[in-house]
This record gives sequence, structure tokens and C-alpha cells, in this order.
Amino acid sequence: MKEQMGVEATLSIFEKILHLRTIQASSAVSAGQLSVVADEMRERSFKVGSVLMRDGEAPVAAYFLVRGRVRVSRRGQILGEVGAGAAVGMGAIVSRDALGFGAVATTDVLALELDRETLVDIFEDFFPFLLEAIQESARRHLDFVRRMKQVPSTLAATRPEPFLLDGLDFVERLLFLKMPGGPFERSSVDALAEVAQRAQYRSIEPGTTLWSEGERAGDACLVVAHVHSDY
Repeated sequence: MKEQMGVEATLSIFEKILHLRTIQASSAVSAGQLSVVADEMRERSFKVGSVLMRDGEAPVAAYFLVRGRVRVSRRGQILGEVGAGAAVGMGAIVSRDALGFGAVATTDVLALELDRETLVDIFEDFFPFLLEAIQESARRHLDFVRRMKQVPSTLAATRPEPFLLDGLDFVERLLFLKMPGGPFERSSVDALAEVAQRAQYRSIEPGTTLWSEGERAGDACLVVAHVHSDY
């Protein structure tokens, strides 16, 4: 159970905006948008040992840490501690993660809280704020990949019918994007229809370098199928 320290609010709306700016560094998020978000934030204080989020449960709120430290866990495994400037729970809300993270205060903590429904409304109203959250989650994901030296699969492992290698028509592209287990499984058909219209089909020869580590990626690829060749 969350246990508040029972102190009076101490941060002004201006201080909340400044704190948000340290997290949302992109200039695409305007000061006016940040002020709307800051106005929705509830100041919360927790004693050391208090549970902010329970491991195995979908987060009901995101916490932006102003002071103190929080220990983060997932599926019983301690992932580490985060301090002032960290946003706890926002990535899990963005990804609709039903398991979430555990978050326990290891010191007295002052945080700014946004409940899930309010945060989702903000994402819908202010796309730059959502984009910044997605980019931060992607950066953390890439850092994990680099440390683990593994490339996780983000597409379904099996398909009921193989796609042809000589090209996909519009309907086939749409079916591929909407495939169960794929990254766009939960996306709306209208949004995917535009992606399917814009996507270009490419046949790539073995040994072709799509991009090199350290380069800025100018595009993204979804692997439709691959052919094993004997040399």
C-alpha cells in the first residue's frame, strides 16, 4: 500500500514545468503543453519502504521523481535504482504492459504523479509528448540490446501462410502489419492502412548492409520473409 509522508505541497506550477523540461528535453514539446501537463500533476511524498507500484500489476499511474530514490523490479528480479529526473511507470503505460514493474522507495521520495487515464488523455491531445515518451522507451530498449548483445524478435515466430517473395499487394501488406504477435497488432486499421500505402517493398540480396552501427537510421524495415541459400 502506498504510504504518503503527509506533507504540504511545495512545488509551484513553474517548478513543475522546469522539472518536466529536464525529462521532456525535446523542443517539440512547447512550454504551453508542458504547463497543461504540469497542472494535471499531483505532488506525492512517500516514506522510505513505501510501495509506489506493485510488481506483476499494470501501473495505475506514472511517477516523475523530484527527490529521493526508488528500487525498480520486474518478475521478482531487481533491475536497479533510479533517482531524481527518472520517470517510473510511463513506459509501461505507453506499452500497455499488464505486468508492469515493482517500485519501492529506498529513501524518502517526492514525486509528481499522473494517473493512467490522465496520461493517456495527454498523449492523445499532445502528440509530441507521446513521441518523446516513445523515443525514451526506444532508447532504453536499444541500450538493453547493446548490453545483452542479443536482438529480440518483435514479430510472430510462425505464420499460418507464407507471404510471397515477389511483392505484396495492399491487402497483403495490411494483413502482414496486423499480424498477431507483431508490433502493430493493436494498432487501428485506419492508421495501418496509411502505413501500408506508404511502405515500399524491397528484395534485399544477402550481404547487403542496411545501415551500420553509429549511423542515424533514415528508415525502418520489417522482414516479410527470408530464404536460406546454400553456398
